[in-house]
Amino acid sequence: MNQQAVRRFYEGVARRIAECRETAKPALTQEALAARTPSLSRSAIANIESYRQRVALHQLVEIATALGLSIADFLPEREPAEAGGHQSIDAAADSFLKRLSAASSREPSSRRGP
Repeated sequence: MNQQAVRRFYEGVARRIAECRETAKPALTQEALAARTPSLSRSAIANIESYRQRVALHQLVEIATALGLSIADFLPEREPAEAGGHQSIDAAADSFLKRLSAASSREPSSRRGP
């Protein structure tokens, strides 16, 4: 995966965050969303939405929770596979999320204490 594909992916996530915030019922300002997320300020949300700052996974979970959405709702549309037959970043992220969802739905294994 090249840097350009990674940049397009994060820019797409940033756009989707802004779109979802603005189309929420009721629509939320950046300040209102920040009030619902423990680790994000209004300026951090502004920086994420304008792609001056990449969103961390725990922040994406907080934003999704605040908006009543899944983190998958923020993933941009898939791109065709890159040259050389490599999986695009979007397809790789989708595959990871499916594996994560499958793993989290399994019964927790019994672990021995220390």
